[in-house]
Amino acid sequence: MRSFKSVKVVQSVFAVLFMLTISVFTQDRGCKSRTVEGRVACANMIVEFAAIASDRLQGRIDWPGNGPVRIEVYKVKRSDRKRDSYRLTDEYDPVLIFETDEEGRFCHPGLEDGFYVVRFGTLDGGWNCTWIKVRIAKGIPRSMIRASLEIGI
Repeated sequence: MRSFKSVKVVQSVFAVLFMLTISVFTQDRGCKSRTVEGRVACANMIVEFAAIASDRLQGRIDWPGNGPVRIEVYKVKRSDRKRDSYRLTDEYDPVLIFETDEEGRFCHPGLEDGFYVVRFGTLDGGWNCTWIKVRIAKGIPRSMIRASLEIGI
């Protein structure tokens, strides 16, 4: 009789673990990005949004243009996190370049823990680029980036 209860407990534990695995897999399944080549060209204004911390890079870019927005991700040193973002993107090479979907949504689950500068822009240079500093760390609450692109002057 005792072994029957042990089997039931083990089965219950496996059922819970299986459901958690499915839940985590389903959450990240929609989080993907299409890597592209080619750096953005910025118009003449510097637009920087407040820094955030999150367990992954995701959010939405609003802009009145058509099509996807290009996203460049630069890994920076912890000591650089107080410096101007636009200067850091001149000094570092991007570790990743990808695009939003047609509605401006993006998600990239694969960044390792660390400090990043993210630049949003287009290839044509008619839009002001937007910068944001992001700290990625597993185990902290997920935050969404909400930013915009404005037409260059």
